[in-house]
Amino acid sequence: MPKCEYCEIRGWGGKAFCHKKDDYVTDDFYYDFCNTYKYDDCPYYRGSSSGCYLTTACVDAMEFPDDCLELQTMRRLRDEYILPNIENGRKIVEEYYAKAPQIVSAINAKENSIEIWKDIYLNEITPCVKTALQEGFHSAYEKYSDMTQKLLNKYLPDQDGGKKDEL
Repeated sequence: MPKCEYCEIRGWGGKAFCHKKDDYVTDDFYYDFCNTYKYDDCPYYRGSSSGCYLTTACVDAMEFPDDCLELQTMRRLRDEYILPNIENGRKIVEEYYAKAPQIVSAINAKENSIEIWKDIYLNEITPCVKTALQEGFHSAYEKYSDMTQKLLNKYLPDQDGGKKDEL
């Protein structure tokens, strides 16, 4: 029985359906979030951005909807590639959740934040999405990780400590 109020087990196979995501989640995702008391760490439970902080800020600046191709693709990158396939994927995502909102706040504090987000969208997010769709998630993951590190170095240089983290 799931502990998250948004999760429902459906069908003969007992697949977990997330009402926040409005879709089924993988078994690993279910056991990591929905069936534990860590569901408040779940990217879907926590809010509409679904944890895609940098992409969300960009598509907000572009005035795209929350279900746009860019957000859907980056959510799939996280859920279908990083979490189940990358060693320490959950830790990498958690580190991103700690860093990305700080980057968003730092950029939003700038007078020209909308222009910055549009530039990041055109020069970083669009290539990541294109790569994910044409070459696969591994290459997109590398691009998104590099972008996040560049933004961290530029907007929060004191928090980086000189080390290159993934995402």
